[in-house]
Amino acid sequence: MAGSAVTSATILIIISMANVFTYVLTVNHIPDAVSGFFLNFADSPLVFLLLVSLILLILGMLTEVTSLIVLLTPIFMPIAMEFGIDPVHFGMVMIMNFALANITPPVGLSLIAGASVTDKKMGIEETLPYILHVLLIVGIMVVLIIFIPSISTFLPNLLK
Repeated sequence: MAGSAVTSATILIIISMANVFTYVLTVNHIPDAVSGFFLNFADSPLVFLLLVSLILLILGMLTEVTSLIVLLTPIFMPIAMEFGIDPVHFGMVMIMNFALANITPPVGLSLIAGASVTDKKMGIEETLPYILHVLLIVGIMVVLIIFIPSISTFLPNLLK
């Protein structure tokens, strides 16, 4: 029970610090600046998705994913709709980027949780070489979903 408490406390401390970071971003009107940047800079849906993916990966590596979803979805979704991107496709791009960020150091909660429950009590540094292939696979899937939207929209389109 003590081990579980330490693991839970570690994850909750990271989430609480991420929420503070999200608050600071919101108070400083960073979401509005990001929205303006995309509307001025991205000239096609593909460029928009690639830029969003880069930003989501970087932010996901630095803060906790749940707070980023709450903060960034209302910013990026209207822009994606303006570019004519299917909402399901854009949601999959966001979720897959967050999945990649969740296993990427230094704040990857899944990586931290996985490292803490190993028998060897490995740290993130020792665990990283063992998950490089997973990072590569998820990264390839992100790129495939961006360039081939039908991967993420195939099943929902069958239900229509």
